[in-house]
Amino acid sequence: MTESIIYGRNFHEAPPPSEVVIKAGLFKELPERLVALAEGRSIVIVTEKNLAGRYGVLLYEGLASRLSKIPKVIVVPSGEGSKNVRTWEQVSNQLAKQGHQRKTLLVALGGGMVGDLTGFVASTYKRGISFVQVPTTLLAQVDSSIGGKTGIDSEHGKNLFGRFELPEATFIDPELLATLPQKDFVSGLGEVVKYGALDNEILKSAEAHMDNLLLRNAESLADIIGRCVTLKAKVVDMDPKDRAIRQSLNFGHTIGHGLEEASDFALAHGEAVAIGMRYEGEIAVKRGAFKQEDMDRLNALIARAGLPTSVPKDIDLEKALSLMKNDKKNVGAGIKIAIPSKFGALFEKGHTLLDSSEQDIRETIGR
Repeated sequence: MTESIIYGRNFHEAPPPSEVVIKAGLFKELPERLVALAEGRSIVIVTEKNLAGRYGVLLYEGLASRLSKIPKVIVVPSGEGSKNVRTWEQVSNQLAKQGHQRKTLLVALGGGMVGDLTGFVASTYKRGISFVQVPTTLLAQVDSSIGGKTGIDSEHGKNLFGRFELPEATFIDPELLATLPQKDFVSGLGEVVKYGALDNEILKSAEAHMDNLLLRNAESLADIIGRCVTLKAKVVDMDPKDRAIRQSLNFGHTIGHGLEEASDFALAHGEAVAIGMRYEGEIAVKRGAFKQEDMDRLNALIARAGLPTSVPKDIDLEKALSLMKNDKKNVGAGIKIAIPSKFGALFEKGHTLLDSSEQDIRETIGR
């Protein structure tokens, strides 16, 4: 399959840019590519327990046979609950105990949790070392591995502690998605649908190929991943520190993040975002920002993807609302909701932050 290479600006330094490589079967080539990229540096693989015995071992063996310095592997517990200050401290202390210097290269092998955590460790260990992303979930491949957001969660909200730090490179292999649990795969489609709300061409492609995507067709996946990554890279280049147009990428996330954390992460991220898009979209329709037919179209795609569209009854809405009030976009009173100023035309009209309230959200959800 053809290899796609997408460049994003490194906003801490001029050259080199951060490179994103998308290719089915890329994982088989990864040891050789990482050795070339490292240029003699020590390599540490950071991965999660569910992946360590499969992809972690394969990557370790491929690197060990090519390196004079045997790579190290650090395994963290799987799940969003591990993305916290305790795990950050444990990984950082392991690096220090192993004597790693600033030239060490970290390899984040896993989903969004591993990528966010590893990136944050890299940005803070000895005031900054390099890392690369090897995302193994659809959600990480289309979204969280791109753009340099790193961080950990707090009891007060998601991603409250973090830094903007681009990886040296991101290596995306759609074939890794073949073994992804169905819930996690469908969760990733939530972010794909979100990009459709920002860009009509992505929306049309997702509508035309949703059946193939659900079958995990590698060619269809590579195409939609490339479209989403290209859009995000362009947005990040325009607004690297998330002060303006990049906030549009948070459509569905204000409500979604609150629900996700209030569920103790029983709701997967993309599931929560799908629910968030439905309700944030309804608020946008009421305010005249979206047309009802646009939201009908988006909700139909959410349903086709097998994503939820309503808040589970066992979620404490008051807890979720409290978390929403601590969202990073909020300034002053109220709860901010980020949407494209024109549905499916982000680069034509930019984005809008709608002022909402607890009452607006309660009424929209119907509780």
